[in-house]
Amino acid sequence: MHRLEDLEAFVAILDEGSFTAAARALRRSLQSVSRSLATLEESIGVELVRRTTRRLHPTEAGRRFYARIRPALLEIIDAGMEAGNQRAEPVGLLRISAPVLFAPVHVVPALAEFLERYPKIEVELSLSDRFLDLVENGIDLAVRIGYLPDSELKARRLGALRRVVYGSPVYLAKHGRPGHPSELADHQCLVRRLDVMSEAWPFQIGGELQTVRVSGRLRTDSTAANMLM
Repeated sequence: MHRLEDLEAFVAILDEGSFTAAARALRRSLQSVSRSLATLEESIGVELVRRTTRRLHPTEAGRRFYARIRPALLEIIDAGMEAGNQRAEPVGLLRISAPVLFAPVHVVPALAEFLERYPKIEVELSLSDRFLDLVENGIDLAVRIGYLPDSELKARRLGALRRVVYGSPVYLAKHGRPGHPSELADHQCLVRRLDVMSEAWPFQIGGELQTVRVSGRLRTDSTAANMLM
């Protein structure tokens, strides 16, 4: 596989008519351009440019190679410039996943400002309380609440939410109010099947983080369903 910088040097030498002019156009040293041509010729196994004390000109193999490689090289350069422009001005479709109840309150207002700032971006927002596989589902960005499993994906903490335990008045009147987190093990809890901590609830007890194993007859991946119970 030929290096791109060697191909650039070869094309520039023929375009500019000399090693010195090619080096100036590429903003490289004369030695670097000469070395690139030598490397390319050695890789191909033929002489591409014939040098004399006064001038240089391509060999027959060099002319044919130049005719084939120059359009391809220009395409590569144009593709790089296009990609760079997209980096400077974002464009395309952004797929986002966010929790069902959290997104309308916190994500959607931010999206309105985002779309105003980047007019060439389209957003596809999917609401789900499940921790979907981002790669498998073609998701570019996900907002998650809770403990994240180890992965090679990049994550950034946006903030913290205070979790509380609550019970319906009807349930508490019938079964009693727990006096300590450990007593939750004897109660019917609504388990959110969303993450690895769904049945291990964390509490700050005596200044230390401890988990309490809970269980219940209803398990769901919907926060909205739990709130209706």
